[in-house]
Amino acid sequence: PWVFHSPGGAKIAEGSYAGGLEAGVWRTWSPDGTPLSEGPYVDGVRHGTWHLWQKIGGGLVEEIGEVASGLPVGTWTGTWSTGAPYDAPTYVDGQRHGPYVAYWPSGQRFAEGAWLDDAPYFHWRYWYESGQLMAEGEYDHGVRVLGTWTYFTEDGAPATEAEVF
Repeated sequence: PWVFHSPGGAKIAEGSYAGGLEAGVWRTWSPDGTPLSEGPYVDGVRHGTWHLWQKIGGGLVEEIGEVASGLPVGTWTGTWSTGAPYDAPTYVDGQRHGPYVAYWPSGQRFAEGAWLDDAPYFHWRYWYESGQLMAEGEYDHGVRVLGTWTYFTEDGAPATEAEVF
């Protein structure tokens, strides 16, 4: 297999080529050693079961799902490194679509809304890890609709967007 390193010397990718194209299982890492992705390539295109990792707050989330012809498909499963559920987005033609709920590592809801063509749409709500509502309002094509959003401090008092995000 080929191994690629960052300018600082950390291993950041490992995989094989066949006919000049990525083939078989590839793995990538951030320069600090945190895993980023692992999954198979067929003729240079992602295809099969993929694992993707991302840092969120102080935790690490692993997303597992299927990729067909380079695009995520079906329902993926997101899990915190503690084993607690994070989310389960559904992909249609490579784009998130449908109802969505995400959770803090404690199991409290973090976000709830809907995706349409890979953009947040309609009514969304966000909560603090304590369970207190943080913000709610409408999205249109992934953009917050002005005048529809309300924000709250962690103790429930009305707040401004700048105080919350």
